[in-house]
Amino acid sequence: MKENAVVFVTDKGFLVPSLVAALQVLEQREASSAADIVVVLIDIDQGLHQTLERLFNPLGIIFFALNASEFLPSEGAFFNKTHVPKTTLGRLALHKVLPDQYVNIVYLDGDIQIVGDIGPLLRHRVAAGKIAAVTEGNWLCEGDMGHYWPKHQAYMTALGITDPLDYFNAGILAFRLDTWREMAPRALAYFTSYPERCLYHDQSALNAVFHGHRECLSPIYNYASLYADLNLTAEVSPRIIHFTGGNKPWHYGGPPWNGRFLTIYRTFLETYPQLASFLDLRLRQDARSAGLDLKDLIRNRLVQPYRRQRRRVRLRRYLAEGKFVV
Repeated sequence: MKENAVVFVTDKGFLVPSLVAALQVLEQREASSAADIVVVLIDIDQGLHQTLERLFNPLGIIFFALNASEFLPSEGAFFNKTHVPKTTLGRLALHKVLPDQYVNIVYLDGDIQIVGDIGPLLRHRVAAGKIAAVTEGNWLCEGDMGHYWPKHQAYMTALGITDPLDYFNAGILAFRLDTWREMAPRALAYFTSYPERCLYHDQSALNAVFHGHRECLSPIYNYASLYADLNLTAEVSPRIIHFTGGNKPWHYGGPPWNGRFLTIYRTFLETYPQLASFLDLRLRQDARSAGLDLKDLIRNRLVQPYRRQRRRVRLRRYLAEGKFVV
């Protein structure tokens, strides 16, 4: 009986990407031998649930069902509108469906690609009462002219965070299940009480309740889009790529990945055609360029190259000097 689990939480919208990533975990021998691969399904009907078990149980993926009523806020409650669905809050209820046998959890978002060895992350044991996570890349924007950084600073301050390096991305996490049983309800309660502070939903709430109780992971385990934009991928050699923001690799072929991962999703749907209706592979416009005016385009041409170079220097220094548990 395994006491370690790699856990995904998904609704129908991120079902296929989550399965793709789960299969990539299974391809790593250490991961599949040391941990169960678990997908928590939010409001998935019984027929689809059974189909998924028939297809993927033999490969080593375990499924549990979670009802959205366990975590969704009341009707009409404020939820900042972004590309992120309300079911993102589901990870705050995963302890309600996971068996007691699990002690150590590595949580992974579905919009990722596993491109390197994640064994060190799986072997790491997070201290009781703490969470392990990667610092969100927004800290690279500190000092930029314009409106973004003051707004982000005010947002963090409202959560009780003054140092931008203390703010983490919640897409890849590690923790003890007993810690999650205690702290996830606190995070959900924080979100319910202060929804206007939680611009990034459960990530905001988790940062608020775990502030001062985090173990810092290297960005190689959560190489988010802001890091990837710096064109240091070959130098950094990330192990988990995280497609933060609205541009996802199954419907966007532009930079920084330029369609590199699109074939992976197409191959999955060719292998499992019964799941084709759950992922639209038609390419879309860059979410960041929609509606840009002349001023924006000039800024992108003249200002962004300078910013990018400055951020490269900062990221290199952070990787060289940062104190990471793994």
